[in-house]
Amino acid sequence: MHRAATAAELCQEIMMNRILFKLIPGTALMGVLLLSAGAWSMGPPPEFNIDKRLSHMTDELALSDTQKQQVEALLEGGRETGAADLARLAEIRKQMKAMHADFDPGIAQKLADELGEISARMAYQMTSTHAEIYQLLSPDQREQFTAMSKQRDQRMGKRWAGRRD
Repeated sequence: MHRAATAAELCQEIMMNRILFKLIPGTALMGVLLLSAGAWSMGPPPEFNIDKRLSHMTDELALSDTQKQQVEALLEGGRETGAADLARLAEIRKQMKAMHADFDPGIAQKLADELGEISARMAYQMTSTHAEIYQLLSPDQREQFTAMSKQRDQRMGKRWAGRRD
């Protein structure tokens, strides 16, 4: 009788493993699709206006002429670096949107992975540029810059909360 119980348990374990092996790939694919749909639904990124950003920073932080030139160079360099990434993001969104009628999981996964790589690269570039700008500032300007960043984060948080509703 002990052997029968062990065989029954083994049979039950095999059945559970089969179910899990069927569920795991589907669950992973669904996660990728949800992330991809979220990225696609965000639409194109807002236009980055260096002159507007620089003017705002100059006014709020009282940048010297030298600081203004250095910040402008950093912002311009970041924009040039990110231009190709923004164009590719738009292309990926277009390709993913076109998959509604003819979905290919392999291609969707590849595009989602690329989307993640580009997003990571852009986040790093933005963080790097902000850190370089921070280093150009005086202690008082740094405090103001940090406060400006917090205010911007709060505004963005409200926008994202509004999109979730």
